[in-house]
Amino acid sequence: NNKALRQAVAYAIDREAIVQSVFQGHAEVLDGAVGPGQYAYSPDVTPKYRYDPAKAKQLLTEAGFPNGVDVELYASADRYVNDRQSSQAIASMLTKVGIRTKLTIRDYSIEWPNVRKGLVPFYYQGRGSVIDPSPFLEQYFQSGVTPRLGYSNPQLDTLLEAERREFDPAQRKKLLLQAYDLIQQEVPAVFLWRINALYG
Repeated sequence: NNKALRQAVAYAIDREAIVQSVFQGHAEVLDGAVGPGQYAYSPDVTPKYRYDPAKAKQLLTEAGFPNGVDVELYASADRYVNDRQSSQAIASMLTKVGIRTKLTIRDYSIEWPNVRKGLVPFYYQGRGSVIDPSPFLEQYFQSGVTPRLGYSNPQLDTLLEAERREFDPAQRKKLLLQAYDLIQQEVPAVFLWRINALYG
């Protein structure tokens, strides 16, 4: 429920470092809800959160936690590529800026039902098959659709409802970009990376 704290989380994670180390370069940093090649992607989405630990510490103070804050990050193991390693890296980075993070890793069969019920306040989650982002945006960010995030914003609701009613592709993409920007400003979720699919 604290926007400044959510922004601090976004600035505290060195996504580029995790992509290069944990994923050995086989992932792409996301600057928003979708990446290149996905419907309605735009490189113009703002703000873009670059790794800035000093900014994260400043926002932590603005959020009302000048001495830091204790949080618990939940993740599953072996559900996503290198999910244990990436969530461990995230927890370490958050802790370094004063968001002291206890990492709890649970089996996905336990974790996922709790996320769906809205019982997990802070978690690492993957999402696949996002071709048209509309259903995904509605599912996670539209008021009252799911308790997964517990986020509600009437302005965002209006944008998402309008884009679903729009048949003109150019206008629809314009509405989606406005929704992306608002989500980036409010940070109900931090978009991290898109992992490449490798086959052998």
